Amino acid sequence: MQNTTKNKKQHLPFFILTVALFVLIFGYQLLTKGLFGDSIFYSAMAQNLSNGIGTPWHLTNSGHPILGEFYGHPPLAIWLLSYFIDFVQEAFWAERLFSLLNLSLILWGISKIWKLTHSEAPPWSTWWVWLCWLIIPLNIWSFQQYMLENTMTIFVVWSIYFGLLASQQQKYGLGTVLMGLFLFLATFSKGPVGLFPLVFFMLYWLIFRRISFSKGVLFSSLVLSTLLLSYVFLFFGAPESLNYFEQYYQRQLITSLSGGSTESTLNERLSIVEWLFLEPLALWIMAIFSLSLYAFKKEYLPYQSEHKKWSLLFLLLGLAGTLPIMISAKQGRFYMVPALPFIALAIAHLTQPILSQLLQQYGTAQGLKRISYSGYFLLLTGLILLCFRYGKYSRDQVILEDIELLTSKMERREQVLVRTRNTAYSAECYLVRVGGLSTSNSMWEKTAKEERANPTTYILLEKELSNKHFYQYQKDSSLNTQFLDLYTLKPHHQRLKRKYLKEKSKLE
Repeated sequence: MQNTTKNKKQHLPFFILTVALFVLIFGYQLLTKGLFGDSIFYSAMAQNLSNGIGTPWHLTNSGHPILGEFYGHPPLAIWLLSYFIDFVQEAFWAERLFSLLNLSLILWGISKIWKLTHSEAPPWSTWWVWLCWLIIPLNIWSFQQYMLENTMTIFVVWSIYFGLLASQQQKYGLGTVLMGLFLFLATFSKGPVGLFPLVFFMLYWLIFRRISFSKGVLFSSLVLSTLLLSYVFLFFGAPESLNYFEQYYQRQLITSLSGGSTESTLNERLSIVEWLFLEPLALWIMAIFSLSLYAFKKEYLPYQSEHKKWSLLFLLLGLAGTLPIMISAKQGRFYMVPALPFIALAIAHLTQPILSQLLQQYGTAQGLKRISYSGYFLLLTGLILLCFRYGKYSRDQVILEDIELLTSKMERREQVLVRTRNTAYSAECYLVRVGGLSTSNSMWEKTAKEERANPTTYILLEKELSNKHFYQYQKDSSLNTQFLDLYTLKPHHQRLKRKYLKEKSKLE
C-alpha cells in the first residue's frame, strides 16, 4: 500500500505537467480562425449538411446541385462534424473543439490500453505514453486542424482495446464483435486505411503465444465477419449507400491505387518511409538510447521481457498502419496519424523500466513539488493564452477578413459565382463555412443559355483575374478588400432576370 502511494505521488506531478502541456499546445489554437485546406473543405460539407444543403449520401461543399457532389471518402466523420457544427450553432471554433473531443477519446483509449498491457502501472502513469504521443509533431498539427484521420483514430484505438480484451479473457465473443464494429466505424470514416488492426490477433499469437494459431485465425475471422456484416446491413438498410460506395470506389480507390490522379514514382511512394522516420524521430532516439542501456548495463537496468513483447507488438502494429500506404499513389503525412498511438505505446513500453529507475533515484519530494508547480503555471498560462487568442487568425487572415466583409453584404444561402486561382480553392469553402453562401466556380444553370438568362446576383472575383467577361456586373468599390472583389448584377440585368423568372414560373 505504501509503495502504491509512493508511486502515485511520483507520477501525479508529471501527469499534471503533461495535461498542462496539452492545454497549452492545443488551447493556443483552439479559438482561432483559419484552417488547413482539407479541413475547411470537409467543414464546408459538414455545414451544408447541417443546413439541409445536400443529403447524407449526396454531400456537397458548394451547394451546387451537380458539380459539388463529393464521393472522395466515406461520410461518417463528416456526418459527425455536421451534427457538432449544428450543436454549437456554427461557431467558428467548432472544428477545433470537435478535434479536441476526438483527441480526448483517443487519449482515454490509449490510457485503457496502457493499463491493460501494463498490469503494474502505477496510478497516473499514463502521462508517459501521452507524452510520447505528444512529441510527434504531426500529431500536434493534425489535432490543431480537423482531419478525417482524427475521427478514424478514435475507432482504431478502441478497436485494439477490445481486441486486447478478447485476447486476454475467456469470453472473447463480445470483444471480437466490438472490435469488428469499431473497425467498421473506422473504415466508414476514412476507408481501407483503417483496416490494419485486423493483423492484431496474429501478431499477438506470434509474439506472446498465449493463444493458439487456430484461435488467432478464429478471432480475426470473427472480427472480419462483423465488419463485413455491418456493411451488408448498411447497404440493405440504406440502399443509397451502395451507390455512394460505388462512386467512392471508382473515383477515389481505383484512382489512388492506379496513380491516375498524379504521376507517381517509386520515390514518391517511399515518402511514407521517410515521414515514418522523421516524424517520431525523438521517439526513435529514445528507443536507441534505451536499447543501448539494456545492452551494456543489464545488471543496472534489467529489461523486463513483458515490456519487450508489448513494445514489439505495438511497433509492428504501427508499421502495419503506415507501410501499406505505399501502394497508394496519393501520399500525405497525415495518413499516418491513426498508427502513431501505437508507435507511442511501443516506445513507452520500451522505456518504462528506465523511467521507473529514474523516478526511484531522482524523484525527491522537493523536485516533485517543483514539477507540480510548473504544471499549474503552464496550465494557467495555457488558459490565459486560450482567452487572449480568441478570434485571432492562425492562417488565411487576408482571405478571411475579406470574406467576413463581403458576406456581410449578402444574405445567407445566397448563390454566388466565385472565380479564383486553383491555389486559392479554399476561399470557396470559407465562403460556405463563414458566410453560409452557396458557391459555384462555373455556372448555376444547366446550360449557358439559361445561365445568361438567369445570372447570379453576385460574383466574387480574385483581384488578379480579369473581369472583362462579366459585362453585366458592376464592381462594389465601397469595399476595401485585399483578395476578392464583389461584383453585383447591374440594375438593368436584374430587371431582365426578374422578368425571366416570372415567365419561367408561369410556364411551370
